[in-house]
This record gives sequence, structure tokens and C-alpha cells, in this order.
Amino acid sequence: MLLLILSGCSTPRFIGSHSFHTSCLSDRLDGVVVLKSWGEGVSTSEALLNAQKVAIENLLFHGIIDGAVLLKPMVNEVNVQQEHREYFRSFFSKRGPFKDFVSITGQKKDLFRSQEGFVTGVVLELKRDALRSKLVEDGIIK
Repeated sequence: MLLLILSGCSTPRFIGSHSFHTSCLSDRLDGVVVLKSWGEGVSTSEALLNAQKVAIENLLFHGIIDGAVLLKPMVNEVNVQQEHREYFRSFFSKRGPFKDFVSITGQKKDLFRSQEGFVTGVVLELKRDALRSKLVEDGIIK
């Protein structure tokens, strides 16, 4: 199990004594994947925002190994995240463009209280093909 995590697979989120993985529920085959992602925050809105960011980060850098469909990482180069630190800082900022590629479905959200605030699990639609096009257009990936 440790070997899988170190080799670039979806990174589990450890919140308290529980671990939460981003999982792929389906690939709609139209460039959109449906994921369940988890986030934490001091408020429910911050936890939801973080769940969206975690979903994109896992898809970009780690891949998604849990769920119905295996999704390889979109970014294959090892140091891209470090080399383009400012790009990704801006991309994932509160008003950043990451929001253009992810939306919360109308499905029920899981919500828990933690010592730090809230933990939420949410079903998201992620525009994988559009995200890839944006990263190619911006010169981040080939």
C-alpha cells in the first residue's frame, strides 16, 4: 500500500483517525468525470471549496485509483508543480480559474464536524478535457 502512495497514486486525506480518498464514480465519456472528493475547513463553505481543489490536485498530480475508473495523473513531469509554483498558486486561489473546471452535483453531501471545523465529502463533475486544454494552452503540459 505504501508503495502505491509513493508511486504517485491518489493521495489519501487523513482527517483525525480517518482517511479519505478521492474516488472516480464514472467517466461520462464526454470529457467530464464524476468524482467524490473530501475537503476540510473552518466552515462548510471552505470545506466544499477545499474538496474541489483536492479533486483537481489529485487528478493533475496523483491520479485517481479508487472507484469505478482508474485515472492516470494528467501531469507526467516530476517537477511541474514546483517549476510553475506561481501558476498553480494563482490557479487554486480563492477566485482562481480552477472553479471553471469543477462543479458540485445536486447529490447529497457528507458532512462531519472535526476538531478543526468541518469535513465534507461531495460529488463533483470535473471537466477533464477542458482542464487539459487549458494546461496545454498555458504551456504547463504538452
